Amino acid sequence: MLEAEKRFRTMGCKHSQVTLQPDDQLVPLVSGLGYAELSHTMHKPLDSLPGIASGSSARPMDEDDFLDWSRQFRTDYVQALRQSGMSAGPAEKHAELWVDELSSTGISSSRYSFRVLVHDGLTVGYLWGGRAGNLSSQWFVYDIRIHPDHRGSGHGRTLMHVAEVEALSSGCSAVALSVFAGNQTAFRLYTSLGYTVSNSRMLKDLEPFPT
Repeated sequence: MLEAEKRFRTMGCKHSQVTLQPDDQLVPLVSGLGYAELSHTMHKPLDSLPGIASGSSARPMDEDDFLDWSRQFRTDYVQALRQSGMSAGPAEKHAELWVDELSSTGISSSRYSFRVLVHDGLTVGYLWGGRAGNLSSQWFVYDIRIHPDHRGSGHGRTLMHVAEVEALSSGCSAVALSVFAGNQTAFRLYTSLGYTVSNSRMLKDLEPFPT
């Protein structure tokens, strides 16, 4: 691990990341080297079509929706990366790369699905997901978000059901997602919906070589 970090520094890398299964015996070793949990990947096999809560429906994003969502996503993603141990520069760059890619492909992208959750005529949340590779049977939830004024009303659960409907309609048999280690509210929601942790990502900022 230490030799790898030296190599990363010579390549100009600002941080090192390790992905481990939750029961891997290397977890204590990696933690002892200064790595902290960044996020968990969770997955759920799909065997039936979930129902959508009464009064709720999903529609495709329009351009105004996309602009509103992408601004929120960028801000929150940078904040989550910083809270998980990533320094400011890499966090900003990482978020900007995602926004640039999504802006270039647009809401009509064949790779991604962008949906708006509407409840009683009001926009309450957004979903960004898509098949995790052309040949994959797994659908990936990249981002779900509920408007702050509408949190705590079960809309997050409904939006995950929308994601599962999208996955099944795309011919996928499982849904996966990534949740930041510090987001215990989301982690509890996904666990209650039947998602289990398949691996964890651990992150360490790399100090430059002494000059």
